[in-house]
Amino acid sequence: MIKNASLKHWLNSSGWKIVEAMHDVVFSKTMFIILEANYVVGNANDVTTIDALHWMNIHIYVMQN
Repeated sequence: MIKNASLKHWLNSSGWKIVEAMHDVVFSKTMFIILEANYVVGNANDVTTIDALHWMNIHIYVMQN
């Protein structure tokens, strides 16, 4: 929190609201690109680290024109 900053428009959920709005924009633009593509290829890789963290990497490749 910034010292002496006004809290008039900032709530505990403000950060999540910004992230959700950003997600909506990225999702709609991504869907547009996928729907307009001639070819779409997806790749998912599952990784477990030595300290038992689990990661899923997902890559989508599109070809237009």
